[in-house]
Amino acid sequence: MPVHAKNNPANNPARPVPENSSQQPAPASFQTPGSSPAHPLDLASFLDSPARQVVMGHVLFIHAHPDDEAVQTGALVAALAARTQVSILTCTRGEMGEAIPGVLPENATAQDFIAQRLRETARGREILGAQAGYFLGIPPALAPGAHARHYSDSGMRWIREGLAGPAPQAPANALALLPLAQEVDDAVTLATAIGATVLIGYDAEGSYGHPDHLRAHEIALGVARRTGLPLFEIASSGVASGSSVASADTSGDTFGSAPGITPGGAAVAPPAEGAFTWVDVSGYVDTAARALAEYRTQLSLVEKQGRLMIRHVGGQYQEIYAQAGLRARSLP
Repeated sequence: MPVHAKNNPANNPARPVPENSSQQPAPASFQTPGSSPAHPLDLASFLDSPARQVVMGHVLFIHAHPDDEAVQTGALVAALAARTQVSILTCTRGEMGEAIPGVLPENATAQDFIAQRLRETARGREILGAQAGYFLGIPPALAPGAHARHYSDSGMRWIREGLAGPAPQAPANALALLPLAQEVDDAVTLATAIGATVLIGYDAEGSYGHPDHLRAHEIALGVARRTGLPLFEIASSGVASGSSVASADTSGDTFGSAPGITPGGAAVAPPAEGAFTWVDVSGYVDTAARALAEYRTQLSLVEKQGRLMIRHVGGQYQEIYAQAGLRARSLP
């Protein structure tokens, strides 16, 4: 069946499209994650303590769909990949998504759409510097003795204000509908097989409440509990930051900055329990933008009010995040 696509004026998403006043009013923009501080910590100081595991080992990101690695964490992935080993586990193939018109042939099938999304995410990961990418349910992200399984995109609908759920047409193998324990088994198998030393995933809001993001959050929690690996959560859109900012040298691989010291030398109070630390990854925004340009079915890069922004297939606008809100998740 042909791939359905919403109308979108961008026919070449890989190139920025200038906005002008003659176009229709823009849809509401996504919020930048939280009210981040004016002077975020740089990555090196943040990683010094309490997150030295990130520098010393193998980081495993757990994402819901192809493109989330770049849209939600592009600059952070690139910054970490410049310093240590980074792998990305993607839970679904984004089957319920739409395609920007003109990217795929008119007679493209659903399988053509999925194949294109897989090519996009592979190229995006490569540009970001991730060493490897995996799909949940496919070896090595498959529990011992289990047959390969395909976790499908759940789609999304609003059940009530502030609460999202799977789309009515979600298939039986949708990520959000299958047993969580099974999904955790598969993810634990991967984390163990590749020697992951730290996990990075969504917070409890799931970035914007998509049921697959919420399930990916639950999977990350399950892996952390089963393996004892430290888990760092990414701040969702609209999450308020704490008082902490972290300092990192994005110009090289020097990690000598003292914990809690900004580049200007001022001491920074440790974050309150549960607060996010905002990390400056602005040195990798250009890399993130180059990766984002590969996801041609899903987004375009546009110049809006003098800034380069993401325009999603549905017409929403989003910044390319130059700061990452992170917090270490305490587990019972």
